[in-house]
Amino acid sequence: MSAFHPVIRRKEGLYFPNGDFFLDPRRAVKHAIITHAHADHAIAGSENVYCTAVTAELMKLRYGERAARRFHLYLEGDSFPVNKINCRFYPAGHIAGSVMVMFNWKQERVLFTGDWNYSQCGHLTTCEFPETDILITETTFANPQIAHPGIRGEIEKIINSGFKVVAGAYRIGKAQRFNYLLTKFAPEIPIFIHREIIAVHTIYRKNGIETGESRPYHKQQFQNEKRAVYIVPPQILPSFYGARGIETTFVTGWTQWHRNCSFLTNISDHADWNTLLQMIQLANPHTVYTIHGEGKHVKTHFFASGIEVFELK
Repeated sequence: MSAFHPVIRRKEGLYFPNGDFFLDPRRAVKHAIITHAHADHAIAGSENVYCTAVTAELMKLRYGERAARRFHLYLEGDSFPVNKINCRFYPAGHIAGSVMVMFNWKQERVLFTGDWNYSQCGHLTTCEFPETDILITETTFANPQIAHPGIRGEIEKIINSGFKVVAGAYRIGKAQRFNYLLTKFAPEIPIFIHREIIAVHTIYRKNGIETGESRPYHKQQFQNEKRAVYIVPPQILPSFYGARGIETTFVTGWTQWHRNCSFLTNISDHADWNTLLQMIQLANPHTVYTIHGEGKHVKTHFFASGIEVFELK
């Protein structure tokens, strides 16, 4: 992209030349603003990483000493400089520690969202969309055909299954949200968690973020329960396919990822189409850049609206 645009694509990732920093880079760089700790946004090895304390803890859990040479830690709502460019974090509601970042370019405000979610399920700080001039947003589910179902109805699938349920959920973010929602809507059902998820739960709780009630998995205890849910990383789920007295589910917003599960639990950590449009209207930008998904539907929707839309691929 040309100098008329605030950011450019480089092999390392999305780059802001005026501040000499990258936004969620794909390779190690000198200065990286990391919006959250999922592996497709937070790679290891950068020299200076600017993020929240929870993101740093989760990155260290995943990468150990390789996570970053130096962390610069800030809270949601904090303002801070990166190479003399003033930046500010806003809560993104995606996973613990997830943020959006605002910075200035040619007297205009630029908001980079990373991944975000406006679902007010209760255990994370609600996503906050400030007004901006230029918006760089994820468009994971930017399709008019996609509307996320109500959360309570998805949890009722678990309640009404009549079996013990083994649920596949990503260990950082999804497992904690699902555990919290199960406790909230089905407190009578015992919840067990896989050993790989325990460490993430611990970081959440240490930072005052609710995960709901659960206990470490013990096979005999799980089998002795008449009703129970066992939350596992997705790669563990296939080992339970076809097990007697057990139903399996995958907790995701991707409906095509049903695979061989008994049923799908459609709970997403991203915005659907209508929520995306709502938040763009609240942010009130004159220009939108789309990333992480297709932007063609956004471009079509805002054609002749006064909002320019560019796809960052």
